[in-house]
Amino acid sequence: MRNLILFLFLALSACSTSSSKPKDTINPQARKLLDSGANEGIHKNDFKKAIFIIDQAIKLDSNYLAAYSTKFSFLGMIRPYDKDKALNTLQNMIRIRPTIPEYYLYSGILYIEKGDSLMADKYLSLAKVYIDKILDTMSKSNIAYQVLLSDKAYTLILKGEEEKARAMENEILELKMDSLYRAEFLGFLRKSRKEIIDSLLKQDM
Repeated sequence: MRNLILFLFLALSACSTSSSKPKDTINPQARKLLDSGANEGIHKNDFKKAIFIIDQAIKLDSNYLAAYSTKFSFLGMIRPYDKDKALNTLQNMIRIRPTIPEYYLYSGILYIEKGDSLMADKYLSLAKVYIDKILDTMSKSNIAYQVLLSDKAYTLILKGEEEKARAMENEILELKMDSLYRAEFLGFLRKSRKEIIDSLLKQDM
């Protein structure tokens, strides 16, 4: 389940981070460090070293969203999962781009895993607000619309509003989307909040 959520997160955040800062305003050395760190993680699976290098890039440019996003992704590959570091990384991402719903959604998930229901509900509620704002401006044929709709359903389930999430099933069936993606989407849509949370906690062990 965490892999699906991470895919949903990366699918949209990749689009948002790519245009978050003009290339000519990024510290050139920070960019080189990010490329080096990404290489360590993607090609060598050395995620700890990758994060160490990426942290150097962040020290040079504290507003380098792509560096935080890459760090966040690599943190998810290390066990035990350091939720505090992940949350701190997300807080910086929210600071830089406060209207990206996935940042709030994943923060909410992490607070659920930490057992902080009040903070979880706060961030999940913010995720839904920003998801709805974006959905209202998008064409249903846009692939990003499908990803955001997935995020919305997932957010509703985690907020305990499972019936509202399941009411979205007909809309999902009407969308033109990859059959495997639809099957996966509908599969988690039919899970209970407890099943999803239990699955998340199990993957952190």
